[in-house]
Amino acid sequence: GFNLFFPSDSCWNLLGYLDIIPDWAPGHAVPVLAPPSIIMDPHYYWSMWELYSRLPDSKKRQAFALMVYPLLQENYRVWKTQIDIDHNLLCATPNNWDDNPRDDLLFKEATDIPGQWNSWWDDLVRGSRDNFLEDPAASSQLAYGTVIMGRFARILGKDQEAADWEKRFQQHVQAVDTLWDEAKGYWIVTYRHALKDTVLTSSILYPVFTDVCRDPARIRRVIESHILNPKEFNGPYPVPTVAYNDPCYYKQKPPRSDQEGGLWRGNIWLPEAWIIVKGLYKYGYEAEAKDIARRLTDMMSHQAPSSRSHPQFACVPAEYYDSRNGQAQNIRRFSWTSAVAMDFLLGNYENERMLGTNPERDRAINGHLREIFDFDSGKSLFRVKTVKSVFPLLRMAS
Repeated sequence: GFNLFFPSDSCWNLLGYLDIIPDWAPGHAVPVLAPPSIIMDPHYYWSMWELYSRLPDSKKRQAFALMVYPLLQENYRVWKTQIDIDHNLLCATPNNWDDNPRDDLLFKEATDIPGQWNSWWDDLVRGSRDNFLEDPAASSQLAYGTVIMGRFARILGKDQEAADWEKRFQQHVQAVDTLWDEAKGYWIVTYRHALKDTVLTSSILYPVFTDVCRDPARIRRVIESHILNPKEFNGPYPVPTVAYNDPCYYKQKPPRSDQEGGLWRGNIWLPEAWIIVKGLYKYGYEAEAKDIARRLTDMMSHQAPSSRSHPQFACVPAEYYDSRNGQAQNIRRFSWTSAVAMDFLLGNYENERMLGTNPERDRAINGHLREIFDFDSGKSLFRVKTVKSVFPLLRMAS
């Protein structure tokens, strides 16, 4: 295995700390944010909100908000000045998808020929930035930062700053909207403001997960036509990083796209699956979210064939899983996979709901709920306070 601190990976590791040793989590937050990281997507915005909202002590929550708010502001400033160099609020990073198929337009021009790139991560960031690779996943998470910073500003009594963040969020919404492809029914990647890539990856849910999509019809279309489609993502082993029926499914990145393989080109990575499951629940697809979480944990617990001569690994979380057969791959005892599995088993992915996009699904709420938000205004409608970092099962009907 490896023992490195990746800011992006650590956002999911925080979930694990919150589930087993909550007192460790706040201390883990600072190295995620300082110094600012520009080589991976800004997952830290949703991660810091998860951390804040699960801290049971009100004084600790206030102290955490006071500490983390300026750090989030600085990260946003760095992204706006060092990544979004054309100031259109659209951007891309490696997203810790090493061979990200959404970067293929870049890979076709700057391949991994030995000696051509000096540093994989640095050159990929530079290539994405300088060639204006614009990805809805990274762009939506940067947009979500304005939502989270607006909430923290309100908590700290900075109402004018909160209002300013709300205005900035609307600008981000308009920017991400430009990546919508009506014919495909999802957000696509653009390159150099002209070329388009319509590869179908699980990251199409990011604009929904981050509340950037403001069109209920689009939310339903992305979820029902793509995410829950058995031919694309909801097959026997959900959720592959590339759709089962996409030409890039288990095909190497350029210039070897005629060869089988790839890390993030069809395998199941539990952190991305967590985004899907949490996003489904958040927008009222409760049964579907629970079903995918159950099938993934069931997949993880049936790994005897992949363990071979090491039966002790039969139920040990792996780095990723093959979506063609559900078998564990590569490193075992992987931290973020373990953290996501705990979140699925404890039902903590059910801690947030958004009301106002689907009247039929909004008639009842079931789950380990922490807070309900209004879709139109973004305001909190209902909040559960607990004395622990876990939340009781709540059932509400109207």
